[in-house]
Amino acid sequence: MAACFSSSSLPCTKADWPACGYAFVSDAPFAVLSVFWLGYGLAHLRRLGSAGSFLHFDVDAIHDPVAQGIAIALAQRKSGSHRRIQLQRYLKLLGMWAEWPSYTYTPLAIGLKATGANGLVNPNLFTFNVYSEVLNITAAVLSGSLLLLLRHWRRVQHEPLLRRFGYPLVFDVLYIPLISTCTRLATCPAGYVHLSLPGGATCDCLDRFGIFWSVGFVGFLLLYSSALHYKMYIEPTGTTMEFRFQRGFQVIMVMARTLNPLMSMRANDSDLKQTSAIPVVAMIVFLACVLFLLVYSYKTQPCIGSGRIPNNIRVLSFASSLYTACSVLCVLAENGDDNALYWSLLPLPLVWLTAWKINGRRATQYHIPHLTILELLQMPSPQSKLVGTIAALHVDAAKVRHRDHDAIISQLLKIAKLARSGELLCRAYAIRILWFCHIENFRKTKTCVGELTPETAVPSKLWCKDRAIPMRLAKAKSTTSFFPLQDPTASSRKRVKIHRVSTITIPTKVDDEPEEPTTASAQSPRKWFIGGSHRSSKHSYRVSTLKTAPTEAYHVVCIRDKHWISRVEEPAAAHFHCVSLYHMALEALAQSCAQSDVRAMHQVARLLLEWYNARYLRLNGTILTHMLSTLCATNDVKLVTDATLTLLKVFGDGVVPYDLWLRNASYLNHFLLVFQQPYAPTILRAATLLQHVLALGEADEKTNLFQLLTPESMRLIHAALYKWHDDYAISERLEAICDSLYNIELHMHAHRLQEQLRRKSLAQTKINTNVLSWVQQQHKAMVTAIHRSAESMVTAVSMRIAQSVREFRSSGSSILSRRSHMSHRSVRLKSANLSLIRSSSRRSSLLTGTSSFSQLPLPVPSHRSTGRFQSSTGASFKEPADSIPSAHESNLASTNSRINSQQTLRDVEPRHAFLEDGAKIVIATESADVVPFHAPETEGPPPEAPPMPRPKRMPARTQRLATAQPFVFVTVALLSELDRRQSLRAQFQELLWEAKEGYEMAVQHPTNAEWFAAQLRQSPVAGSPQKRRQRHGNHDILDKFSRVLELYTFAENCAMEDFVHSGLDIRLRAFFDDHVAPFCALVAPASTKTTSRWWS
Repeated sequence: MAACFSSSSLPCTKADWPACGYAFVSDAPFAVLSVFWLGYGLAHLRRLGSAGSFLHFDVDAIHDPVAQGIAIALAQRKSGSHRRIQLQRYLKLLGMWAEWPSYTYTPLAIGLKATGANGLVNPNLFTFNVYSEVLNITAAVLSGSLLLLLRHWRRVQHEPLLRRFGYPLVFDVLYIPLISTCTRLATCPAGYVHLSLPGGATCDCLDRFGIFWSVGFVGFLLLYSSALHYKMYIEPTGTTMEFRFQRGFQVIMVMARTLNPLMSMRANDSDLKQTSAIPVVAMIVFLACVLFLLVYSYKTQPCIGSGRIPNNIRVLSFASSLYTACSVLCVLAENGDDNALYWSLLPLPLVWLTAWKINGRRATQYHIPHLTILELLQMPSPQSKLVGTIAALHVDAAKVRHRDHDAIISQLLKIAKLARSGELLCRAYAIRILWFCHIENFRKTKTCVGELTPETAVPSKLWCKDRAIPMRLAKAKSTTSFFPLQDPTASSRKRVKIHRVSTITIPTKVDDEPEEPTTASAQSPRKWFIGGSHRSSKHSYRVSTLKTAPTEAYHVVCIRDKHWISRVEEPAAAHFHCVSLYHMALEALAQSCAQSDVRAMHQVARLLLEWYNARYLRLNGTILTHMLSTLCATNDVKLVTDATLTLLKVFGDGVVPYDLWLRNASYLNHFLLVFQQPYAPTILRAATLLQHVLALGEADEKTNLFQLLTPESMRLIHAALYKWHDDYAISERLEAICDSLYNIELHMHAHRLQEQLRRKSLAQTKINTNVLSWVQQQHKAMVTAIHRSAESMVTAVSMRIAQSVREFRSSGSSILSRRSHMSHRSVRLKSANLSLIRSSSRRSSLLTGTSSFSQLPLPVPSHRSTGRFQSSTGASFKEPADSIPSAHESNLASTNSRINSQQTLRDVEPRHAFLEDGAKIVIATESADVVPFHAPETEGPPPEAPPMPRPKRMPARTQRLATAQPFVFVTVALLSELDRRQSLRAQFQELLWEAKEGYEMAVQHPTNAEWFAAQLRQSPVAGSPQKRRQRHGNHDILDKFSRVLELYTFAENCAMEDFVHSGLDIRLRAFFDDHVAPFCALVAPASTKTTSRWWS
């Protein structure tokens, strides 16, 4: 006989509920708890955003050095004793260690139940529950009551105690035992000893089960919701932990902690041996979830700060659960028994050791040692030094030991001066800290840093903010919610901003703690719980402040509710230090931009911006543009939007000239990164500014696009043109930008062509000069040889005369007279021959006659080939390799080439004339006379060279695509797209104007007005245009209506809707809204079957 109620003589058992017809009561509690667990958890995750926002997969975003530094700064304590017990840290770690057996047992519970091994393992050991349910309920009630009492009675005094010990004890250490107790009460699972009511009835009795269900469900609801609230809103704002997790991961871990006891009890309460498919499916789902958490934890190491041990514990728990789930799944798939399951669990310790060892290596890469700020600043690791610098920025100076002030400032000054290339971000934060160190005495000088006179500086109030940006509106809306999500670092970030300092207070000593506590005080329980507890800002100002002697080098000052280390110095020395900091900031800005270090660029530019807005810094136009353009290259959407708006105002108002961009190409390329932003007004402002800059560059003949724009900038411009095709204002400006780029590149191509021709002409002139020099050298050598030959002949004749004289003296006078007569005649003949040779040589050097080769027209080099020449008649020929022109030919070719080169250069028009009425393309063909030929000089003035042929005007599309020169900055495909958009808009405007005029003229007759009204009521696109013209003479007007509607509806990427409202004349817009727009809905059904449009 089944015993289901307490009135029965037999003890109640839950196994009899199906026999009594109440089997659904056994499953209903688990279903209700599961739905509440999943729904409430997903609701909290939804408040955090999408999956990409509540779970960050970017390791750099998770291990943000700012968040790590703030965590260490907030956990900084004045006591330097290493014997100080960190009870809160141990409570957190103990709560994570409690997850290890719970996660391991969850799949094991399903496997033991499916293999029939009941009662061999006590589930209470894995959930840290005692055997008696009375003790568990008592512990849960006491914990909840104590939290409620401390939270609602004298909350201000008890809040530090709750944050440091109360909340971690209940929601970390005791959470799994407490949630298991509530689940046991609500579900009454089999295999547990349950609480007995007066009279002996337990939850196994159906008439008493409602009592247990109500108490258990209320406890489950309160504990689960409170834990989620604590992990989302309270723990992230804590100030006493040196490690922390992101909100989304903490919510998932609370859900996992809750699910494991729920699944274990559900497995114990079910007969899984009869239905083997259910445990297999459950194991597959559980295995997928645990695998995701394990991979995510290993890849990202979600604990930031000093998180090596917490990350290892989480990976250990997930790896253990994963291996257990795999073992159970394999045993169930092979229909194994419990012995096979136990044997498969033997390598589990080896899995634990391996998981801890492997993850330890990766966790060390992101681990920040748990050291003081001074020790972190002195470490060689760039990551630790950066976190230490950020911690020094955000730390409350009253919590830093006074004897460490000098060492900290000296170390920060060393970083600011001698930072390495990889430490630019660390350098930016160090400069910010040093600014606060000197601002107290710098204010006394009543001067500014930067430009010496106001005349060379820009005004001080140029920074503008866009209040309508969606991020600011969303933030304002979120603050009105009941539980707004607060950035745990927002308040600390706000306090370290540079601003106009109105008052600086020097706190006085009230009740300072000793810097080195004694052993008794360090071991005092009061020090554990109260001495290092969280204090409000007002209480901290009163308790942990310092009184500094006048002879000390540093003291603590309070600026806007934050304590800073201030240097005791003269105002002149403070001014000198601030000037040095300004030059360091400019140097860091230049280095970060050169290295494309986005985070350093953001911090340095923001430092200068805040300094400028505080009116302690005067900037000139160049540095202001550099600073704002650098901000445009960062990832801060709000700063990028405001910087773009400020730049448009500065250049639009004429404060800074537009040609500054042309002289500083790096500024322009940083500014063009704005086109990555998703905010349409920002893109419109950037496009407007770039349009003005390129229009100025188009008028400047020296503009070189290869030096002005980078490939990344051009890619962004092209991507923006295709992305913002639905916004007419943006699309129009981007199209104008592409037109300017095309015109500038076109002129660059023409200038490059002229330069090539000039260089070829100079090269030919140099060749002719070399040939002439060679001819002159040969002529000189020939004349010298002739002279030497003549002199040798004279010498020979003289010798023969002397010999004859001697012979004459010896032979007699008769012979002498005869030989003397012959010698005189020979001398005269030789002298005449020598004179003839010399005069022939002079005539040959002055001869101006022409040869057969010199009578040919001079060859003109063709710009399409280097080895082929063209004559004035168009015939081309190869220049002989062995032909050497005469001196006259060389001089003539050199003169003609120089004249032609000068004439060609004079024919080049300036850019404004060259680009008038559209760009003009110089089309080079094989038969074109690039350099006109000049005939040899004749009597009379030489004829003037004909002007360079100018191309005929062609339509824009034909003119652009006719060129054979490939364009780099605006491709042919992009030119075709630009022409298509502009031509379709022009056709639309022209057709709309014709439709308006025709309609207004036609409706002046009453019959036409009635006919138009009837036709328009049907549809302006009904029937083909040919049939409508056959029926009535006014169908051509309806045909224009149809074409206008088709263009408006089906013209792709032309922003027709926006063009109508912002680009049309007001009369055309009114006509369109009154007579055409009502029929836009009828165009789509009537034109669905049309595959090609009439304009394509």
